[in-house]
Amino acid sequence: MMGDFDPTDVEFCGDHVFVTLDDNQDSERGRVVVFTKFDPKKKTMDTVLNITVGPLPDMVQPSSDCRTVLIALEGKAFARNGELVDPEGGVGLLKFHDLLISASNYSYKRLDFTRYNDGWNSLSKTGVRFIYKEQNNKFSQDLEPEYISFSKDERKAYICLQENNAIAVVDLGTENITAIHGLGFKNWRNSKLDASDKDGGINIRPLPVYGMYQPDAIHVIKVNGEEYLVTSNEGGGKDYSDYILNATGFSEEIRARDVSISENSEINQWMLQNNISNLLDNSVLGRLVITTETGRLPDGSFDKLYTFGGRGFSIWKADTMALVYDSGSDVEDTHAQARPDLFNAQLKAGKKIKNTIDYRSDNKGPESESLAIGHDGDKILIFVGHERPGSISVYSVNGDISSPKFESVFWDIPNSEQTWTEAFEQRSISVIDPEDLKYISAKESPNGRPLLLVAGSVSGTLSILEVIGFNMVSATGAV
Repeated sequence: MMGDFDPTDVEFCGDHVFVTLDDNQDSERGRVVVFTKFDPKKKTMDTVLNITVGPLPDMVQPSSDCRTVLIALEGKAFARNGELVDPEGGVGLLKFHDLLISASNYSYKRLDFTRYNDGWNSLSKTGVRFIYKEQNNKFSQDLEPEYISFSKDERKAYICLQENNAIAVVDLGTENITAIHGLGFKNWRNSKLDASDKDGGINIRPLPVYGMYQPDAIHVIKVNGEEYLVTSNEGGGKDYSDYILNATGFSEEIRARDVSISENSEINQWMLQNNISNLLDNSVLGRLVITTETGRLPDGSFDKLYTFGGRGFSIWKADTMALVYDSGSDVEDTHAQARPDLFNAQLKAGKKIKNTIDYRSDNKGPESESLAIGHDGDKILIFVGHERPGSISVYSVNGDISSPKFESVFWDIPNSEQTWTEAFEQRSISVIDPEDLKYISAKESPNGRPLLLVAGSVSGTLSILEVIGFNMVSATGAV
């Protein structure tokens, strides 16, 4: 028996399975357990290693030879006896000293961010966020590592700090966190979004608000000898309002209609230039969920408004973190064209699926969260999973990294005339909230054809999708 733990990630490498566990009794003592792969004769998986690694291990990522294993220690805040505890986020480094993976042949250390505590002010100029500063919280406590991707030579690793709108770099030679890169902000005046769930349907337009990219999944790709990071920009705010800190708790989330706009702000300038006086009405920008912690002036008014997530994916140059591509409004545009009956929809028990469209437009929209990378000849395939209500966009890159081509979008919701309850009872839907995607090449596939595995966390399904060309993803089964 493992005890009172919740699994947070599973990875397979060689002959072993790596599992991270969140300790429900003591969130600062999360664990990594290493098993041998399933023995069909014994019908068992033997435990090779079981160690404490730190607070909330959110992802585990072995290197290609399985000897170096990185763990994203999210260190998310939790309540203890009615008080907030915010442990330091970090990166766990588990190393096996030769090809033998065993309990007598490893070392483990935690890499932390404490060296950046005095420098976060300069980092903030690049878009890095320090959100919860109460209770003398340090910057290293506010950082929450979530997703890991190795460079192609596995000498570096890139760690996503989602809520903080940043990516950290780990040097695996020196075993240090060597940089934190802020991702800046997306100017929605230069693009388009649907910012309201009370505007009568689909209404994608430019608005004077900034998006915090805040990626969930990240993957390294190599094009023409250069490495790039692909990010799926989900967004995420900090909300400690359930903890007994004071009368109201802490949450950085607020509706745009509920803040005071500075008289000389660029928001007011934009309204004058565009002859719009009702910007903060519910049908325009008023319902949009924004942060209280970025854009606020010392007098409490707001000069700029910042909302959560980028509603799509981006590509960054790995060595400089310069933005080379962003999908802009493409995800919302293509969803609106292909399946307007599912646009930014949200699961609501008892309601017809088509009657829940637009429900999430005021809060991160399609909520792009997961990624997988595949190859088809010289082309790179990028699969982007969107949480609301559950879709997967397919893009291809053919040499020009700055111009990915939209190929198709997949849903497994055939009948939006049903209620969500009916669809679940009839098992007619899957991939709702595609939390994780795994691409299996034709060479590695058991049926000789490329596959995409999709973990639908809300639908409670594992779907096996067959990738046919670039324009179609066909379901072959779900359990």
